Amino acid sequence: MRSLIELSNLESDVSAKFFEPNDSGRNELIPFFKKVLQDGGELIKEAHFKGCGGLELSRIRADFIDTVLRSVWSFGCSSLNQKDSEIRCSLLAIGGFGRGELSPNSDIDLLFVSPNVDPKVHEFTQKVLYILWDLGLDIGHSVRKISDCIEIAKKDYVSQTSMLESRLISGNSSVYSSFLKKMQMFLKKGYKANHLVQRLKERNERYRNWDPSVYVQEPNIKESAGGLRDFHEIVWIVKAFGYNSLEDICKNRSEGIETLEKAKESYDFLLRIRSQLHIQSNTKNDALSFSSQIEAANSLGYTDSEVTFAGEFLMQDYYRSARTLNSFCKEIFEDLETEVKQRRFFAKKITREKIEYGLSWVDRKSLSVDKSSNEIQDRPATLMFFFEAMYKYSSIFNSDIRDLIRSSIHLVDDDFRSSLEVRESFFRILNGKTGVARVLHEMHELGFLSAYIPEFESLNCFVQYDHYHRYTADEHTLLTLNALDVLAYTKDENLNTLAHIYRELDRTHLLRFSLLLHDIGKGKGDRHAHKSASLLPEIILRMGLPSDEGRVLQFLVLHHMEMSMTSQRRDLQDPSLIRQFSEKMETKEQLQMLYLLSYADISSVAPSTWNDWHGTLLYDLYRKTLDIMESGEESDEEKHEMEILRQVKSRAGVRYVDLKEDEIERHLQLMPKRYIEQTNIGTILSHIELRNKMILRKELFSIQVIHKRSENISILTLICFDRIGLFGLISSVLTKYEINVLDARIYTRSDGLVVDTFQVVSKGGGVVEDPDKWVSFKDDFYEVLNGEIELPDLMSQNKRHLKLKKQLHFYIPTIVEFDLESSNIATVLEVITPDRHGLLAMISNFISESGLSILSAKVATQGPRAVDSFYLTDLKGLKVDDKTLLNSLSEELFSMLDLKIVEEDRVSFS
Repeated sequence: MRSLIELSNLESDVSAKFFEPNDSGRNELIPFFKKVLQDGGELIKEAHFKGCGGLELSRIRADFIDTVLRSVWSFGCSSLNQKDSEIRCSLLAIGGFGRGELSPNSDIDLLFVSPNVDPKVHEFTQKVLYILWDLGLDIGHSVRKISDCIEIAKKDYVSQTSMLESRLISGNSSVYSSFLKKMQMFLKKGYKANHLVQRLKERNERYRNWDPSVYVQEPNIKESAGGLRDFHEIVWIVKAFGYNSLEDICKNRSEGIETLEKAKESYDFLLRIRSQLHIQSNTKNDALSFSSQIEAANSLGYTDSEVTFAGEFLMQDYYRSARTLNSFCKEIFEDLETEVKQRRFFAKKITREKIEYGLSWVDRKSLSVDKSSNEIQDRPATLMFFFEAMYKYSSIFNSDIRDLIRSSIHLVDDDFRSSLEVRESFFRILNGKTGVARVLHEMHELGFLSAYIPEFESLNCFVQYDHYHRYTADEHTLLTLNALDVLAYTKDENLNTLAHIYRELDRTHLLRFSLLLHDIGKGKGDRHAHKSASLLPEIILRMGLPSDEGRVLQFLVLHHMEMSMTSQRRDLQDPSLIRQFSEKMETKEQLQMLYLLSYADISSVAPSTWNDWHGTLLYDLYRKTLDIMESGEESDEEKHEMEILRQVKSRAGVRYVDLKEDEIERHLQLMPKRYIEQTNIGTILSHIELRNKMILRKELFSIQVIHKRSENISILTLICFDRIGLFGLISSVLTKYEINVLDARIYTRSDGLVVDTFQVVSKGGGVVEDPDKWVSFKDDFYEVLNGEIELPDLMSQNKRHLKLKKQLHFYIPTIVEFDLESSNIATVLEVITPDRHGLLAMISNFISESGLSILSAKVATQGPRAVDSFYLTDLKGLKVDDKTLLNSLSEELFSMLDLKIVEEDRVSFS
């Protein structure tokens, strides 16, 4: 490679260059080395873009910086008229630089070490450091006595680690030998078990600070699980255990050297990505943000396909490499833990109990194998039995069993996949109530799961740029299984109903199997639920599932999004909707399974996605559907209305003694029927009372705010006489105070009185407690209603009006659709678009200007997306079914909202 040849020539020029040991020489040295560093940096960049490997490039830069440091060191010696050996000091590279690895903008960590930091040594180190600073090098340095180094290593594990990877660059070799000797003596004094415990503690703390999953969408390439730091840690701990290299510890395992080579390839790939991040940001940057991924993918030669972005392809390769690295490092830690236990001073004797399938149960914690690969070949089904034993004994696999499974994957062929005893073993695992996700994670990590269910391979490290899912598709799928595991022992009161249903469920294996398969159609374009379901007949036939189980499986996969979407986007107070939904469910078991599946699916999107509001909506839909399915019929509407009237009058006589019976009757007669169906007794009475207060005080409106802390929401009720665009006016004022609407209901009496109820939350979620905010809301709404301030003037007071709530790194399309089937009394408008401040007000004002009325609205978010649904009628209260009108409105609204069209948003996608 031409650039590397030129870099080698540049290093030769540096080594041969002589500078006079005086101020004149120093003045010549500084610009010379600045030019050298600039030219060398450009050559290193060129080598990277020509395809130089990550590890090779980091070593090339380390060698290049070594050359510069040696030259500066030599100048420092000559300027003091001293030889290297005469200065009792050594210049050491430590940390990553000590390993001989230096990415394009990584820190250059140096240690000046001496038996005694006397004035002469101090003067010399200062002279060298000032030159390095003047050159603009990013230096991390310390000047220490050897004895101080040992004391610091005793107290500070990070410093100990850094010095463990020291390397002599220049200076007195005998001083360095003395330093090494004392460091090695110190390490030998420390128990290996202590080193191991400290490393595991450090790793676990790092995972907590970042994320324990390898598959997060914006990982830190150094610190995240499966990142470079995982590999560094095993290099350090292996040295502490007295091994010269990783090869020494791996050679004793049947597949050890092969897994080491794969880990090194993965490490090299991660270093190459790191080099790209450093180069494109021109700084030390290890964060693979969305914007960084897109730029890095293009620079590294990835291209978009019809359904996949280049950045998604890059991240798929990243996750595969990170998983390989993480798995390898985990196994090394486990091997070292076993070695510690086998030492003579370890008090407890290791126990080995022989169990089924040729396995040993080691210390009742892990499984080890006594079978050979030849025995496995005679009965391949044993591979599945190993995993069943892992579940049955709540244990982990030792490295020997992992190696055996990896080397036997080729035995998972068509006969294996269609084997009845294999299927039954697999389903016994899936039928477990807890601890199942851990076993499936192990299957996936070893490549066994995709071998047994080839359709699952499409999810392997599959990345989807949607600003919503935090994890890759395979990790999300496995997390859904973990969500079910949690239900087996949870004490969370909000999960009581789900937990009870789950614990009583008979065919748990079908629920878990549907979760494993629910997303296998992803990566094949839109409507992934249908694409996933279309792959099931072949799986069902291959595995020989009974027809009833196959039918349930297909139902759950095909409808896996339906319950969550219905609960979040449709009016659950609409009886016709509940009727339609109950007909789709067919059986109580399928309803319960879909309820559990929806919970698991939502809660596994990201750590904070599942909340009390989602739980309330899902439970409401589940309960209402179950009521219809169990009763088999709906109550007589007229009898129901009479019963409601009777109950309202009865309650009024106890708590609302001032309300007259004819007043109550008139209120209910003037209200639409859906008001009676959707409103509880106490709320009806409070509405009448609010109306009376408004009339008595001759006010334009009456307002009430109630906080439901159990649901983490506030309820705003507003009563006034109707006017065009009222919903939009209310939404606009709420927007000004950053009060977010989750649900809205608008009931209009035939005499023009309107009862509007909003379920709202604060900007950060939760109840809107600030009483001053509600006072200000009331004042502003009065001014708007009274015509004292125009709506555009009100919105101009909000500087963030129509600005995006969350940064976008790639285009999110706007979807505008009308649904004529979900409701008998209204047309449903569904809008999915990037969320903006004031979006609800903007859409509702558009609806009003279009001559339509809003009966109710459901407002939800998915990451940076707003998912809003509106139940609409014409001004006469009739359902809108003019498709020409609806298509025209759809196109107009789309043009208002889509970010590729709306120029004033000026959103740039990285």
